[in-house]
Amino acid sequence: MKRYISVILFAWIACTMFAQVKVESELDSTKMRIGEQVKLKVHVSTDPQAKVVFPSYKPDQQLTKGVEVVETTRDTILDEGRTITCSYTLTSFDEATYTLPALPIVVNGKTYQTRPMKLKVETVAVDTTNADAMDPAYDVEDNPFLWTEWVVPVSFFLLSGLLCFLIYLMFKRLKSKKPIRFQRRIIKKLLPHEKALQAIDALSASSHTTAEEQKAYYTELTDVLRQYLDERFGINAMEMTSSEIIGHLQQEDPGKIDELKEVFQTADLVKFAKYFTHDNESDFYLSSVVHFIEETKQADTEQVVEVKEELSDDDKQLIRTRRMLKALIALAVVAIVALLVVAGMRIYELTI
Repeated sequence: MKRYISVILFAWIACTMFAQVKVESELDSTKMRIGEQVKLKVHVSTDPQAKVVFPSYKPDQQLTKGVEVVETTRDTILDEGRTITCSYTLTSFDEATYTLPALPIVVNGKTYQTRPMKLKVETVAVDTTNADAMDPAYDVEDNPFLWTEWVVPVSFFLLSGLLCFLIYLMFKRLKSKKPIRFQRRIIKKLLPHEKALQAIDALSASSHTTAEEQKAYYTELTDVLRQYLDERFGINAMEMTSSEIIGHLQQEDPGKIDELKEVFQTADLVKFAKYFTHDNESDFYLSSVVHFIEETKQADTEQVVEVKEELSDDDKQLIRTRRMLKALIALAVVAIVALLVVAGMRIYELTI
């Protein structure tokens, strides 16, 4: 008895559940023009826990011959029960009246069918009465090739190629030049007495027969002596008067100043008092200066000064040339990049 009651109860529950399923379908429009779209909506009202499966269509797949499915969307509304809506966006490109087939809807393993519906697809009416007044269809125009439009990019490419060739030549010249060598010069620095005696030798060969020549002669002789005193003893004789020099030397070495004192005095007379000396006097004073230098000269030790490395004139010119070539190469590279960018933009404008 209990078994019969259970079977009856189960059958009642199943019938109750099946009675809760409601499947409806609708079209938002039964007419449309070629290329337009309509929506086919399928509503399923069922228990919230029920499993509902709608037909699946890929984009551009035909629902029926001549009618394509563009998009499928699904919405769910929860109220006292559950209503699931699946919308199929349809389109067609052929004029006809189509019968949309019933769609199978599976709810908890049981299949329900929607009702078939009619969809009329109409074409656009053409006014044939004014056909002559209508403009004819335009044919595809052939865009002619114009060299004038391509002059700029082609010229820029050619100029870029020329600059590349010039860069190659300049780079080759940079690499082919001889290496730069520094030269080291070692010169012998003359001692103060050697410099003074050389100047006196040159002075002794000069003529001093006129008053002007004697003035120049004694001026040069005392200047040589002053320079020697400056370099040898550190006396600033070039800025001192004759009397100041004599006074300073008397403090240093009174025994050797007598002969120089007469030389300075005679030189002052010749330069400022128009005093005139004979050749033997001039030679005497010259010998006195030479004797003083020989008596006070430094030991004959050779002094050598090493000068820092120097470049020859050719090497200096070579360095300037290399710097100029490097600058030109850099400018050429920048110019090439700019030309290629402008040419590329121009080609893009012509080809789009």
